[in-house]
Amino acid sequence: MKKSLFSFLFVFSFLFSNSIFCQSNPPKNTRTFETNLVAEYPGFIKHLNENSSETFYGAFDYYGSQLIKRFGPDGLLKWKVSISNADNDDLSLSKHFISVDKNDNIFLCFNPSGGYSINNFTDATGSVQNINGGSNVKVILKIDKTGKLVWKKNIDFLADYTGLSASIYTDNIGDVYITGINQTTQNNQGHDHFYILKVDGATGNTIYTKDYIDVSPNSSFSLFDAQNNFYIFLDGASSQQNYNFDAITINRNANGDNLLLKFNSIGNIIFGKNFYANTNDQGYSVFTGGVFDGENIALMGYLVTSSSDFYGLNNIVIPRKYPSPSIHFQGLLAKIDLSGGVLWQKPLYSNSNINLGIYTNLKVDENKNIYSYLYFKDKVSINNVEYLFNATDGNKVISKFNSSGDVQYLKPVDNFRYTSNSTFFSYSSTAVDVINEDVFSVASVTPQTNFLNYPLINHYIPKNYIATFGNLTTKYLTPENNYLELSNAVISNSGSATSNVFTFNLINNVNWSATSDQSWLTVSYLQLAGKNTLQTAAAGHGDAKITFTAETNNTGAARTANVMLSGDGGVASKTIAVTQTGTLATGESKTFTTTIYPNPTSEFLNIETQQKISKIEIYDLSGKLLKSDIGNDKKIAVSTLSKGLYLIKIYTENGVVNSKFMKN
Repeated sequence: MKKSLFSFLFVFSFLFSNSIFCQSNPPKNTRTFETNLVAEYPGFIKHLNENSSETFYGAFDYYGSQLIKRFGPDGLLKWKVSISNADNDDLSLSKHFISVDKNDNIFLCFNPSGGYSINNFTDATGSVQNINGGSNVKVILKIDKTGKLVWKKNIDFLADYTGLSASIYTDNIGDVYITGINQTTQNNQGHDHFYILKVDGATGNTIYTKDYIDVSPNSSFSLFDAQNNFYIFLDGASSQQNYNFDAITINRNANGDNLLLKFNSIGNIIFGKNFYANTNDQGYSVFTGGVFDGENIALMGYLVTSSSDFYGLNNIVIPRKYPSPSIHFQGLLAKIDLSGGVLWQKPLYSNSNINLGIYTNLKVDENKNIYSYLYFKDKVSINNVEYLFNATDGNKVISKFNSSGDVQYLKPVDNFRYTSNSTFFSYSSTAVDVINEDVFSVASVTPQTNFLNYPLINHYIPKNYIATFGNLTTKYLTPENNYLELSNAVISNSGSATSNVFTFNLINNVNWSATSDQSWLTVSYLQLAGKNTLQTAAAGHGDAKITFTAETNNTGAARTANVMLSGDGGVASKTIAVTQTGTLATGESKTFTTTIYPNPTSEFLNIETQQKISKIEIYDLSGKLLKSDIGNDKKIAVSTLSKGLYLIKIYTENGVVNSKFMKN
């Protein structure tokens, strides 16, 4: 690192103690789920364009593995892809290692194991490909929205630093841009290069390359405007002379640079700017994220100084708010126009060092409001208003600023790190993605056992999670257990009724009810968010933990109860048939749960159970047998039946399951 800035991972969030800054109410946490990954850094989250209620998520273990998952609206896994290698070598991933195009194709860029071993890529179909490393190679993969590998491309046109990563971006038409650093030797001297590579997103063929010698930024990120112009922000490009980008020369600052480059879609540079040119002042700024809001560019980062004052964009003096000379970092939120003109800039002061968002991004909604998932600690002052937060460890906070940079809300939602282990500073990545105003998701890691009353059960630390604030438009009603949709359950038939229980999570965003048709099987629930008290009525709204409790069965005969799960919003109802054996006993006598879906149905009725099925029969309400089929496929066609309510008998190895269904 050229200025050792990134050795300071003082990225904090706050715990506010008054509501003076809350000019509008923050949305409620409506969905939280664990991604169930063993990974240190969640670096990417993106809602799908074809369905904003579904989510792409990317995370990586710093040594040895990379994973991308697609989750449905209910937070259940639809597919995953992964990269791994036997040597647990560093994959050298940048903050911007994933990008998604307008058609929900995923592009991934990485350095294969530092070039020393073979990597295995496994796509969602289970197909495995070996990706050979090499000291001068970086790899691009294109994966479609179903998780299938489309193409791969090696970048080996320059001698790469094996330890440095490349960033990947997709433009408005689906083409791909790669930026990174290389090194060559001329006259026995090493020279750093900053390069740009553009490839055709459909084929992976190279469109153009750009190569700039003696340019070696500490960090960079890029974005596009509506005309597909490509903007690159470079921090501390570290040249010993002025910068030359094609025919444009940019003056340097001896103590720190913050460069902006603008290229058109065919690679011609339009302009370049150093926000700190021609100065010897001891301060400058670093941008860690930016977004085009449809008109201008919103930016977030931090100010750096070793002197008495901080210096904003265009070298504007920003006096200290807190006098401690040990404070070398402060936050910065800014907006510029597409010609690099500074529209406004606002310091985010703190009485501790704030190095905003080494792994933090920001997004905007349709009204140009700015969202991020930040870290703050202790005292924070924004627009001359001071807020008090957790002074010991700090917290993560969801934030919203309007298009002028005024605070709309700042809400702490998670602890920052272990209170007893400072190494949690390394687990500092956060991500945010916005669907529309006040509907967004955040992703991070936590050592906590819950997130806003959602229990986190993964035993790995840190725990990776995605949390959604605001209401999703897609309605869902899913019984879920151990990260999978519930299909079966086992309940004992013991002498103590309190032991005959089974619990699962009902993942939903509708008004729901769960009703048993037998008095011996009762249903209760615990609201997962907002409340932590047992409810006696099995109806509510939002995620809940459902409990079935069966009385001891002393009849000597098997019996069945049907629990109907239903909700509003047009979601499909589901019937769970719970069959309890008649033998009172030991742990060998069990209750099996059978799920019948969809209900109502028009074509087929599917049956999920751990039991073997020998026969399925359908009767009308008068008891007339209408249809009989063997149960090998655990499904039966009902398309020929008239609309109405029917009885179904499922003959299993443990007895007969009796249930009902509705034919549409």
